[in-house]
Amino acid sequence: MPRIVYRLQPWAFVDRLVLDLCPAGFEILPLARDATPEQRAELLSTADFLMGSWVTTAVTLTDADYAAAPRLKLVQLMSAGYEHVDLALAARHGVPVATFGDAMASVVAEHVLAPGGPTSRRCASCSASGLGSLAWAISVAP
Repeated sequence: MPRIVYRLQPWAFVDRLVLDLCPAGFEILPLARDATPEQRAELLSTADFLMGSWVTTAVTLTDADYAAAPRLKLVQLMSAGYEHVDLALAARHGVPVATFGDAMASVVAEHVLAPGGPTSRRCASCSASGLGSLAWAISVAP
């Protein structure tokens, strides 16, 4: 049975989703976020896959981690970017690294665009009232 070492997240609800939605035929081995190098090596020694996020931590994947994982086929990040993983190091060990890509793109877009509607309506009313002409700024200048 393929083994997934899963680095626990700072959010319990995410961990619950991952553990509950694990496909049949896979085994998930939880890895504490603050696991020691020895604890990581023990779990990684039988890992086929490593999944998690290294964005919110000072812990990084090391040469020793990869060396301890001779069966490792993939590091699957739970983030959109690679900036917290040494891709050259992973490549030296023959392990590809994948991201979630644009998994959160729609949420980010919603947060960016949401204020647009009210802001544009306010700008239109400001313009209609003469505020858009900056006449108000001149009238209140010292």
